[in-house]
Amino acid sequence: MTNGIVLGIAILKMSEKMSSLINEISQFINTYYLDPIRTDSGYNPVNTFTWAISTGDLHIRSLQASRKAGG
Repeated sequence: MTNGIVLGIAILKMSEKMSSLINEISQFINTYYLDPIRTDSGYNPVNTFTWAISTGDLHIRSLQASRKAGG
C-alpha cells in the first residue's frame, strides 16, 4: 500500500513538471512563431534563424538526393 502511494506521488510530481515544461514550450512557440504572424510584426531573430537552418537542411538533402539519383 505504501509503495503505491509513493509511486502515485512520484507520478504526480513528474506530471506537474511535464505540464510546466509543455507550458514553457507553448509560450516560446507563441512568442517567437505565432504572435508575429497574428500581429503581422514580421520576422524576429529566432524564427529567422529557424528558417535559415531549415532551408539549408532542405538544400543539402536535395543535393544529396540528386547525387544519389545520378543527377
